[in-house]
Amino acid sequence: MSVFEKLKTNYVVIGSRPYYNIHLNGILDIFEKNIRCNMSLPNHNNGTKIDEQFLNVHVFEYTMNCDNGNKSQRRKEYLEMFTDEYVKEYDNFDITRWVKVYRQNNSDIHFMNKWLKEKQIPPIKENALRVGMNAIWMLLNINDVNIYIHGFSLQGDHKKRGMINENMKNTSHFHDVVTEQRCLINLHNLNYLDATLCSLEDHHIPTFDCGNIKPKKEVLLFFLKQFGIVTLTNFYKSDVIAEMKNELLRVFQEQKKAIQILDKEGCSNDERIFNIEKESKYIKDTFSNNILFNIIAKYYTGRPLKKKTLANKLIYEPGKRKNSGAGWHRDNHDMQFKCLMYLTDVTEKNGNFQFITNSSKRHIGYPTPRTSSYNTRFADSTVDTILNTNNDCQLYNVVGKAGTLVIADTTYIHRGNIIEEGERLALTEYFI
Repeated sequence: MSVFEKLKTNYVVIGSRPYYNIHLNGILDIFEKNIRCNMSLPNHNNGTKIDEQFLNVHVFEYTMNCDNGNKSQRRKEYLEMFTDEYVKEYDNFDITRWVKVYRQNNSDIHFMNKWLKEKQIPPIKENALRVGMNAIWMLLNINDVNIYIHGFSLQGDHKKRGMINENMKNTSHFHDVVTEQRCLINLHNLNYLDATLCSLEDHHIPTFDCGNIKPKKEVLLFFLKQFGIVTLTNFYKSDVIAEMKNELLRVFQEQKKAIQILDKEGCSNDERIFNIEKESKYIKDTFSNNILFNIIAKYYTGRPLKKKTLANKLIYEPGKRKNSGAGWHRDNHDMQFKCLMYLTDVTEKNGNFQFITNSSKRHIGYPTPRTSSYNTRFADSTVDTILNTNNDCQLYNVVGKAGTLVIADTTYIHRGNIIEEGERLALTEYFI
């Protein structure tokens, strides 16, 4: 099932924030068209497609119009800020490779602020838009496009790709980064554009910081399809997390007969209550019925699913080998999906979720099971062999503060880590 609006062209505006750990070419190449800002040229873990380019006035003059004398001086100035490799990309810019190259228009700030006022959005307080905002403003004037943005900062001011002088300001005094960022957040919240990619952190598995904006389904689904897992931080406020934790503890105290303890595969022994949403309206309204999680599950699987919420309590006991869910397994070979949320801070010591990338049936087929009658569960030795013989299969420990959310395709191999100290409280929404 497509998550794009079929009648619109899907543009991604690509900024200069660098990413070194997570692989992004496969994501950014999904979009039909892109606009790269300044020298965010392809094949730097920022997509491989060549399409349109937006240059600020200085870079445009350097690449298109500078005579040899001015170019030499400008190049010297650039080398004070950027690596030689990066500056060479300015030298070798070939306009014939691009569908279109735009020059920044410094007067656009006035037109955009007028438009923002009409939409009751606070203005941008600066003399000229940064080049990325110029590109966004151009697209806002086109009716039949969906706008996505990547590589822009929503808080702070990340250094640009190739910048080597850490003491030099990233942005000149002509620009106001804070009001630009506030504008981007407002445009995202009002659905004029999708800034979800701008909340992406630079970790090996997709992690989105939801402190500034809530992510939208389209981008999350792109990452789920490619990685099988997405994590969200700062999705809920601390008081909401605390209330859900209190509700979980209350239900465990009041519904002791409902607690299930599984002793399996030499581990497990966590305490579980299924269908906690029937005992806690707060958990049901806040977590179980979250619209974003439900719609992602529907689009990811391509069908409406039944669901249930599990409350899980795992407490370290000396001499006992305990975890959540027993040994390595897939929930199903064909389709299974769940959303896990930590209600306590979780490290690699207290029973974190462990996930192996590229380990679903379509990646590695059917590994040797523990038993022939239960072929979705695997011995530690089998998983060790998978990790040692498949470079694409990597084990990741998902850790995080209370409130960390894990959205995962559990046809990939996973387990709860063995707890060594403390406790782990969690909620899990199963889509079945």
